[in-house]
Amino acid sequence: MTRIAILHFAGPPTVGGVEWTMLQHARLMADAGYAVRIMAGTGKPFDDRVEVVVVPELGSRHPDVLAVKKELDAGRVTPQFDALRDRMTARLRELLADVDILIAHNVFTLHKNLALTAALSQLISDHGSRRYLGWHHDFAWTNPLYRDQLHDGEPWDLLRRPWPNAAGPGRRPGTSSAPSCRAWSPTTRRHPSSGDAWRPWSEVCAGTAAGESG
Repeated sequence: MTRIAILHFAGPPTVGGVEWTMLQHARLMADAGYAVRIMAGTGKPFDDRVEVVVVPELGSRHPDVLAVKKELDAGRVTPQFDALRDRMTARLRELLADVDILIAHNVFTLHKNLALTAALSQLISDHGSRRYLGWHHDFAWTNPLYRDQLHDGEPWDLLRRPWPNAAGPGRRPGTSSAPSCRAWSPTTRRHPSSGDAWRPWSEVCAGTAAGESG
Protein backbone atom coordinates (compact mmCIF):
# COMPACT_ATOMS: atom_id res chain seq x y z
CA MET A 1 0.00 0.00 0.00
CA THR A 2 1.32 3.46 -0.91
CA ARG A 3 2.06 5.54 2.18
CA ILE A 4 1.67 9.33 2.01
CA ALA A 5 3.00 11.67 4.70
CA ILE A 6 1.73 15.23 5.13
CA LEU A 7 4.10 17.68 6.85
CA HIS A 8 3.41 21.11 8.34
CA PHE A 9 4.35 23.20 11.37
CA ALA A 10 0.92 22.46 12.90
CA GLY A 11 -1.70 19.80 12.23
CA PRO A 12 -5.41 19.29 12.88
CA PRO A 13 -7.33 20.09 15.02
CA THR A 14 -5.40 23.39 15.14
CA VAL A 15 -7.63 26.00 13.52
CA GLY A 16 -6.19 27.30 10.26
CA GLY A 17 -6.52 27.07 6.50
CA VAL A 18 -3.51 24.80 6.05
CA GLU A 19 -4.59 22.50 8.86
CA TRP A 20 -8.11 22.25 7.43
CA THR A 21 -6.64 21.40 4.03
CA MET A 22 -4.47 18.70 5.61
CA LEU A 23 -7.44 17.18 7.41
CA GLN A 24 -9.58 17.03 4.27
CA HIS A 25 -6.75 15.66 2.12
CA ALA A 26 -5.89 13.01 4.69
CA ARG A 27 -9.47 11.76 4.79
CA LEU A 28 -9.81 11.77 1.01
CA MET A 29 -6.55 9.87 0.61
CA ALA A 30 -7.64 7.33 3.23
CA ASP A 31 -10.94 6.97 1.36
CA ALA A 32 -8.91 6.21 -1.77
CA GLY A 33 -7.02 3.42 -0.01
CA TYR A 34 -3.73 5.12 0.84
CA ALA A 35 -1.96 4.83 4.17
CA VAL A 36 -1.71 8.39 5.54
CA ARG A 37 0.57 9.89 8.18
CA ILE A 38 0.42 13.50 9.38
CA MET A 39 3.67 14.87 10.81
CA ALA A 40 3.51 18.20 12.63
CA GLY A 41 4.66 20.18 15.64
CA THR A 42 1.16 20.10 17.13
CA GLY A 43 -1.93 18.02 16.51
CA LYS A 44 -4.19 15.22 17.71
CA PRO A 45 -5.76 12.12 16.14
CA PHE A 46 -8.96 12.91 14.25
CA ASP A 47 -9.57 9.79 12.14
CA ASP A 48 -8.75 6.15 13.00
CA ARG A 49 -7.36 5.66 9.48
CA VAL A 50 -4.87 8.53 9.73
CA GLU A 51 -1.70 8.25 11.79
CA VAL A 52 -0.74 11.49 13.55
CA VAL A 53 2.87 11.93 14.67
CA VAL A 54 3.60 15.02 16.76
CA VAL A 55 7.21 16.19 16.96
CA PRO A 56 7.31 19.57 18.76
CA GLU A 57 10.49 20.67 16.96
CA LEU A 58 8.63 20.54 13.64
CA GLY A 59 6.50 23.45 14.82
CA SER A 60 7.20 27.16 14.74
CA ARG A 61 6.82 27.83 18.48
CA HIS A 62 9.13 25.28 20.10
CA PRO A 63 11.67 27.09 22.37
CA ASP A 64 14.66 25.79 20.38
CA VAL A 65 13.04 26.84 17.10
CA LEU A 66 12.24 30.31 18.44
CA ALA A 67 15.77 30.77 19.78
CA VAL A 68 17.30 29.85 16.42
CA LYS A 69 14.79 32.02 14.56
CA LYS A 70 15.76 35.03 16.65
CA GLU A 71 19.39 34.55 15.58
CA LEU A 72 18.44 33.99 11.95
CA ASP A 73 16.19 37.06 11.87
CA ALA A 74 19.28 39.06 12.86
CA GLY A 75 21.23 37.47 10.01
CA ARG A 76 23.28 35.06 12.13
CA VAL A 77 23.68 31.36 11.34
CA THR A 78 25.04 29.81 14.53
CA PRO A 79 26.02 26.34 15.75
CA GLN A 80 22.58 26.18 17.39
CA PHE A 81 21.01 26.29 13.92
CA ASP A 82 23.33 23.53 12.69
CA ALA A 83 22.53 21.33 15.67
CA LEU A 84 18.78 21.78 15.31
CA ARG A 85 18.94 21.12 11.56
CA ASP A 86 20.93 17.92 12.09
CA ARG A 87 18.52 16.76 14.79
CA MET A 88 15.55 17.34 12.51
CA THR A 89 17.26 15.62 9.59
CA ALA A 90 17.75 12.49 11.68
CA ARG A 91 14.15 12.59 12.94
CA LEU A 92 12.69 13.11 9.47
CA ARG A 93 14.81 10.31 8.05
CA GLU A 94 13.33 8.00 10.70
CA LEU A 95 9.74 9.13 10.16
CA LEU A 96 9.96 8.90 6.37
CA ALA A 97 11.69 5.52 6.17
CA ASP A 98 8.49 3.78 5.04
CA VAL A 99 6.93 6.72 3.18
CA ASP A 100 6.49 6.80 -0.61
CA ILE A 101 5.24 10.39 -1.03
CA LEU A 102 5.78 13.44 1.20
CA ILE A 103 3.57 16.51 0.87
CA ALA A 104 5.13 19.47 2.70
CA HIS A 105 2.95 22.51 3.36
CA ASN A 106 4.79 25.87 3.41
CA VAL A 107 8.10 24.33 4.53
CA PHE A 108 9.71 25.16 1.15
CA THR A 109 8.66 28.82 1.14
CA LEU A 110 8.09 30.11 4.68
CA HIS A 111 10.79 30.96 7.22
CA LYS A 112 8.94 29.93 10.39
CA ASN A 113 11.32 27.00 10.97
CA LEU A 114 14.35 27.26 8.69
CA ALA A 115 16.11 24.39 10.43
CA LEU A 116 13.24 22.17 9.28
CA THR A 117 13.46 23.66 5.78
CA ALA A 118 17.19 22.93 5.64
CA ALA A 119 16.69 19.41 7.00
CA LEU A 120 14.07 18.64 4.35
CA SER A 121 16.32 20.09 1.67
CA GLN A 122 19.08 17.74 2.76
CA LEU A 123 16.78 14.71 2.56
CA ILE A 124 15.54 15.71 -0.88
CA SER A 125 19.10 16.16 -2.13
CA ASP A 126 19.67 12.50 -1.19
CA HIS A 127 16.89 11.71 -3.68
CA GLY A 128 15.80 8.10 -3.78
CA SER A 129 12.50 6.61 -4.84
CA ARG A 130 10.42 8.84 -2.55
CA ARG A 131 8.44 11.66 -4.20
CA TYR A 132 8.36 15.13 -2.68
CA LEU A 133 5.58 17.63 -3.27
CA GLY A 134 5.62 21.23 -2.07
CA TRP A 135 2.18 22.67 -1.31
CA HIS A 136 2.72 26.43 -1.07
CA HIS A 137 0.18 28.68 0.62
CA ASP A 138 2.52 31.51 1.68
CA PHE A 139 5.72 32.97 0.23
CA ALA A 140 7.99 34.73 2.73
CA TRP A 141 9.87 36.76 0.13
CA THR A 142 6.70 38.38 -1.23
CA ASN A 143 5.46 39.57 2.18
CA PRO A 144 6.69 43.03 3.23
CA LEU A 145 6.22 42.05 6.89
CA TYR A 146 9.05 39.54 6.59
CA ARG A 147 11.51 41.66 4.59
CA ASP A 148 13.74 42.45 7.58
CA GLN A 149 13.87 38.77 8.57
CA LEU A 150 15.20 37.48 5.25
CA HIS A 151 18.87 37.72 4.28
CA ASP A 152 21.17 36.66 1.46
CA GLY A 153 22.75 33.21 1.46
CA GLU A 154 21.83 29.96 3.14
CA PRO A 155 19.44 29.00 4.63
CA TRP A 156 17.28 31.92 3.43
CA ASP A 157 17.99 31.22 -0.23
CA LEU A 158 16.23 27.87 0.16
CA LEU A 159 12.96 29.83 0.24
CA ARG A 160 13.68 31.65 -3.02
CA ARG A 161 14.65 28.93 -5.46
CA PRO A 162 13.10 25.78 -6.94
CA TRP A 163 14.20 22.55 -5.26
CA PRO A 164 15.63 19.78 -7.44
CA ASN A 165 13.80 16.45 -7.07
CA ALA A 166 10.67 18.14 -5.69
CA ALA A 167 7.46 19.20 -7.43
CA GLY A 168 5.20 22.14 -6.82
CA PRO A 169 4.45 25.74 -7.84
CA GLY A 170 7.56 27.44 -9.17
CA ARG A 171 9.07 24.34 -10.81
CA ARG A 172 9.77 24.68 -14.52
CA PRO A 173 10.30 21.75 -16.89
CA GLY A 174 13.93 20.78 -17.19
CA THR A 175 15.13 22.03 -13.79
CA SER A 176 15.81 18.48 -12.64
CA SER A 177 16.60 15.29 -14.45
CA ALA A 178 14.91 13.22 -11.73
CA PRO A 179 11.38 11.91 -12.34
CA SER A 180 8.83 14.18 -10.78
CA CYS A 181 5.14 14.96 -10.70
CA ARG A 182 3.18 18.14 -10.22
CA ALA A 183 0.25 19.11 -8.02
CA TRP A 184 -1.41 22.46 -7.53
CA SER A 185 -3.18 23.81 -4.48
CA PRO A 186 -6.77 25.03 -4.71
CA THR A 187 -5.95 27.37 -1.79
CA THR A 188 -3.35 29.38 -3.72
CA ARG A 189 -3.08 31.15 -7.05
CA ARG A 190 -1.18 29.44 -9.84
CA HIS A 191 2.46 30.43 -10.10
CA PRO A 192 2.73 33.17 -12.76
CA SER A 193 5.65 31.45 -14.48
CA SER A 194 3.72 28.26 -15.12
CA GLY A 195 1.34 27.40 -17.88
CA ASP A 196 0.57 23.95 -16.52
CA ALA A 197 -2.95 22.70 -16.04
CA TRP A 198 -4.36 21.60 -12.71
CA ARG A 199 -3.80 17.92 -11.99
CA PRO A 200 -6.05 15.72 -9.79
CA TRP A 201 -4.68 13.99 -6.70
CA SER A 202 -5.63 10.58 -8.04
CA GLU A 203 -3.24 11.12 -10.94
CA VAL A 204 -0.39 12.38 -8.76
CA CYS A 205 -0.62 9.66 -6.14
CA ALA A 206 -1.15 6.87 -8.64
CA GLY A 207 2.12 7.84 -10.30
CA THR A 208 0.78 8.57 -13.79
CA ALA A 209 2.82 11.79 -13.80
CA ALA A 210 6.02 10.06 -12.74
CA GLY A 211 7.65 10.43 -16.12
CA GLU A 212 7.59 14.24 -16.10
CA SER A 213 10.56 16.45 -15.30
CA GLY A 214 9.85 19.63 -13.38
